[in-house]
Amino acid sequence: MVGFGIPQADICAVIGIAKGTLEKHFRAEIDQGAAKANAKVVESLYNQATGGNVTAAIWWTKARMQWSEKIVKEIHVKPVEDMTHEELVAFCAEDFDEGTADPDSALSRAKPLGNA
Repeated sequence: MVGFGIPQADICAVIGIAKGTLEKHFRAEIDQGAAKANAKVVESLYNQATGGNVTAAIWWTKARMQWSEKIVKEIHVKPVEDMTHEELVAFCAEDFDEGTADPDSALSRAKPLGNA
């Protein structure tokens, strides 16, 4: 039962013994239960992943091989206060091209510093 994640208190209630008795007489089962259950699940997952189950293979690569679907986009730009008006306009235009900017926000960012 430990291998299925059942708490020791619940196991004691099911078989009608105290927790101390469970721990004294079933120490090996308590210590090994979760590891044995995990090993069975991993074996099943491995067999599915290597047997053509695409979902299992994708999960395996993400969990065991640290593969990821994350896309990292690095942007290197001057600090805004160092940009000319033209550079700010060009920078905001890139946001519009990618469909990621809010037009009002981008326009307000494009105004030269010091102008109201």
